[in-house]
Amino acid sequence: MRATGSSGGATRKREMTGFPPNRAVSHPLDTPFLLYGVLCFVAGMAMYVTGVLLVFPRYLLNLHALLDPVAGWLVWYSGVPIMIGIVLALFDLLYMHQHKKPDVPVRYIPVKRRRVTVALTAYNDEDSIAGAVEDFLAHPLVERVIVVSNNSRDATFERAEAAGALTFNEAAPGYGRCVYRCLSEAVKFDDTEFVVLCEGDSTFRAYDVEKLLAYAPHADVVNGSRIVEPLR
Repeated sequence: MRATGSSGGATRKREMTGFPPNRAVSHPLDTPFLLYGVLCFVAGMAMYVTGVLLVFPRYLLNLHALLDPVAGWLVWYSGVPIMIGIVLALFDLLYMHQHKKPDVPVRYIPVKRRRVTVALTAYNDEDSIAGAVEDFLAHPLVERVIVVSNNSRDATFERAEAAGALTFNEAAPGYGRCVYRCLSEAVKFDDTEFVVLCEGDSTFRAYDVEKLLAYAPHADVVNGSRIVEPLR
């Protein structure tokens, strides 16, 4: 039995060219001066408070000779990390912050063919699969609908086929196997550039396709959300 609960999304079938993979590169602007400043300030305050609190063992246990120099040193030199912390924090907030703003051009690759292949995963979705297939097929941007049943025990396969979907049965159990089969079958068609992967329980509707395609020029994969209903 496969797991349910995925989010839908649109995937570009061919990888874009001209965009090398991201590599982590160390840069001075990435140095967390504000964090270091806060840590230094906290360390200085801890030194100061410790020096002040030593007054109790000094007087209660009569340890003046031993603790007076220690308390004096802690209180006096606590100002060093405190000042360093303030300087680092101000440096980060007043100077580095304006240079940390991303200066990366927005990726935009126009979509030449907006028609999509919809691939639906399904497991015992006989009550919703036909409506989902018909809904997507009626959308002007949908070329075809593929339904992959993951060994459904009900009439999911038959109802999807009757509704006009290209139907397949994935014998290997597991949602991941079902998704892989969906994508494997969908990329075989050359007349669409995108694959819209959803589930067959109608948690995504056909009009969501346009929302996914709106972001297609900026990414290879666009993820949708079925959790926040008002965003529909």
